[in-house]
Amino acid sequence: MTGEPEFPPLINGIRVEAGGDPFDAACLAAAGGQAGAGDLYWSALQDSLWLALVVEPEVQADQAMDMLFAAMVAFGDSVGAIAPPEVGVTYIWPQTLLVNGARVGEVSIRMAPDTGPGAVPAWMVIALHAQITTAEGMPEPGLEKDRTTLWDEGCGGLTRTEFLESFIRHLKTWIHNWEMDGERPVREAWLARAARPGDTVAFELQGKRRSGAFLGLDEAGNMLAREDGSAVVANLVQNLRPDIFGKASS
Repeated sequence: MTGEPEFPPLINGIRVEAGGDPFDAACLAAAGGQAGAGDLYWSALQDSLWLALVVEPEVQADQAMDMLFAAMVAFGDSVGAIAPPEVGVTYIWPQTLLVNGARVGEVSIRMAPDTGPGAVPAWMVIALHAQITTAEGMPEPGLEKDRTTLWDEGCGGLTRTEFLESFIRHLKTWIHNWEMDGERPVREAWLARAARPGDTVAFELQGKRRSGAFLGLDEAGNMLAREDGSAVVANLVQNLRPDIFGKASS
C-alpha cells in the first residue's frame, strides 16, 4: 500500500514532493493566510513519516501546548494499532519518540510569530517526523545504538501510507478528546508511555544541560525533576526546538 493516502473528513491532504519540508510549507502557508485548520502537509518520501497539520486553537497559547502531547500519544496509538505487538513506543520529554528504547523521531509545534504566552494563537502547526526505513546518507542500522527505524523494530510489512493514515486518524481523535475533556486524559496517556518516577531524565535549565530524577509534569506541561536533592522545573517552551514563537520558517 504505497499509493495516495486517504484522510478522514475535515482533513485536507496536501502532498509535498520529496526534498520539500512539510513543516516549513505548512507554517509559511498558515502565516500567509493560504492554509487553515485541517490542512495537512505530508511528504511524498517513502522512507519517513513526515507531516504537518495546521490547527486553529480556541484557547491561550499555554493551553494549546497540550497539542504536543496529544500528537505523541497519537503516534503511540497509531503504531500500536497496525504494528506487531513487540513494537513498543515510548516518549522522552518534551518531544522525542522512541521505539523499543531507541529514537525514531520527534514531534514539533510552531505558532503564529506574534503569539504571546497569554494570547490565543491565530494558527498552530503540529509536525511529526519519524523514520520508517534507513534514508540515504543515514548510518546503517545498529551503528547508532540510540537511533532506529520502524522497519528495524519489526514494522517491515508496513508502508508510509499506512503509518500516515493511521496517525492522522488517531491524532484527530486525541485532539477531539482534548477539546471535550481537557488535558487530563492526554497527560495520563502520555505519562503511561513516558519515564517512570525516579528515572533519570535530561533537560535544559538556565541555558545548561542538566539531569535529574523524573517526578512528573505540572499543569503547564513543564517537567518536574529532582536534582541533587532539590526539586526543579524544566520549562516546556525553553526545551522545545525550534522556537515555537519564532519565525514562520526555520
